[in-house]
Amino acid sequence: MLSAAHSFRKHAASVNSEHGAKCRKTYADLLSLENYSQTLREADFITKQDAKDLTSWGGIRNHAAHGEWDEVSDKKRVSLMLEGVNLFMRKYGAGSS
Repeated sequence: MLSAAHSFRKHAASVNSEHGAKCRKTYADLLSLENYSQTLREADFITKQDAKDLTSWGGIRNHAAHGEWDEVSDKKRVSLMLEGVNLFMRKYGAGSS
């Protein structure tokens, strides 16, 4: 799960880089996944629901990264997060319009 979250974070950063002309934030402004999603939303690159999903997935990732296993013990929730991340990456990946 953490490697998927890491891949997603790298993907979000690359999406922001590709659309930097629309996203006028500094690197320091974009250190959190929530800030990435807000920036992409403000640039109308992602939907409001996508931004909500990103925030939710970031929370799950943080629980796992900090060893808060009770917060990530629901396998269905984690599975939905992984599916959502994969769909998001396909939807907004390189070469998407």
